[in-house]
Amino acid sequence: MRKAAAVVLLLLVSVAMLFAYDPRLSAMGNIGVSVSGTEMQSYGNPAAVFFDENPYTFLVSGTIGDVMGLDKWPCYPSSSLEALFVANMITAGMEVSYQAENRRDNDHVDLKQSVTLDVNFSAGYNFFSAGVGVTGGSQQQRLDVPMESLFDFPVQSVFAPFDRVVNSEFIQLRAGMMMHLGQFFVGVLLDNLLHKDGSSMTFKWSEIFDGTGIGMYWSMPEYASRGRMNNLVVSAGAEVKNLFNDDERTFNTGAELKFRMVRDSSTVFRTGYSALWNDLFHGTITAGLGVNIRKVGFYGNIDIPIGGYPVGRITARVLF
Repeated sequence: MRKAAAVVLLLLVSVAMLFAYDPRLSAMGNIGVSVSGTEMQSYGNPAAVFFDENPYTFLVSGTIGDVMGLDKWPCYPSSSLEALFVANMITAGMEVSYQAENRRDNDHVDLKQSVTLDVNFSAGYNFFSAGVGVTGGSQQQRLDVPMESLFDFPVQSVFAPFDRVVNSEFIQLRAGMMMHLGQFFVGVLLDNLLHKDGSSMTFKWSEIFDGTGIGMYWSMPEYASRGRMNNLVVSAGAEVKNLFNDDERTFNTGAELKFRMVRDSSTVFRTGYSALWNDLFHGTITAGLGVNIRKVGFYGNIDIPIGGYPVGRITARVLF
């Protein structure tokens, strides 16, 4: 098992190196304010750590995907490598990612590299939990990079010198609460309480609730009343983010269907929808298919913007 994990890790590193991107949450319409049942997820709400039943988990995750839509070949990809540690009431993660963006007419793009550190703390009692999370890191961007073939992406990202044309550092603080009521989870997330971008840091009481998110999540018990495992597990959730920000208020909803093949292996299908509250019919449809085989998981996701081009990602995760 260790040799197989090492081979997968080596493959991911050779391709290239977003703690913010999680295949489960992204396929379910980017929900996360009240989602539980982590299944190797990154934590949208830091209070969710308290409801994780695993005593500790360490995972390595790698993702490759398109970022601009499949309107022409070659597509312009993103790639990331992250490590996440979860133990009782704390999570800590680090991620390195590269992304081609802002395509130009002459097959050149702007290439962005980001390094992110994320730490979450939570505590709770019985059915209630609260948590805080801190995310920080840096971004570097190289402008007008030649990208005439798909092979140019790993060469320009990993092997070519990364000219630091644009630099910025960022730090964000968030706080969350969750309640577990039977099969329901109710969550509140205060996002972006403290925001630092570049050389400026802001903390304004008038904006402290702008990034508030509220949500509800329902999940079928994974074990029947007599203790027998349910082979088919369904869950769903809905939420509103940026509740008090008229320009960025969003509606997110998603569902998950999990079929257990054996105790530690399953196949999952996920779908969702995400849109601005003021323009609900021009959002993005999300879908994903995943396979978990004991401690290894493979996931394929697709985002379909209404009126735009599909965007896809492939993720591999290894638990230790």
